[in-house]
Amino acid sequence: MVPTKVFLWVYVLLFVPAGIVAQNLGVNWGVISSHPLDPEIVVKMLKDNGIKRVKIFHAEPQVLNALAGTDLEVMVGIPNEALESLSQNYSLAQAWVKANVTAYTGKKPVNFKYVLVGNEPFLTAYKGMFANFTLPAMENIRKALNEAGHGKDIKVSSPLNGDVYMTTSYRPSD
Repeated sequence: MVPTKVFLWVYVLLFVPAGIVAQNLGVNWGVISSHPLDPEIVVKMLKDNGIKRVKIFHAEPQVLNALAGTDLEVMVGIPNEALESLSQNYSLAQAWVKANVTAYTGKKPVNFKYVLVGNEPFLTAYKGMFANFTLPAMENIRKALNEAGHGKDIKVSSPLNGDVYMTTSYRPSD
């Protein structure tokens, strides 16, 4: 039985093209590093490796410019620090959409699929500090996307950490 499983995996690894496997994979791309790479190089590496989806943690103009005109599906994040102001001021949500989405939908568009409001804002370690701002910020971003004509194509979500599933009883219903 074990040799059959080993043979099957060896067969898959040798004969299934990497592009077929990678087409359903996505990567997180953060720009905070000690040795940052040029965004054009990163985009080329993603495409060369058959990666089709990328999540960026915030709208970085150099990164968005590098993604423009590619077929890469993009999820762009809004940092937790912006949630309070976005939840309380719709005009800020409009300005964010205009500067970070609409500005990149011209001749060489960025293939936006999601705007991710916050980065794991319900993480237990934050002790609820973003809990009251996340949904109103999401609603304002969604309304601004709709108003700007992007609502059909771009969804709004919020990344969650696995600790949102933890309860003292370990029952999903709790």
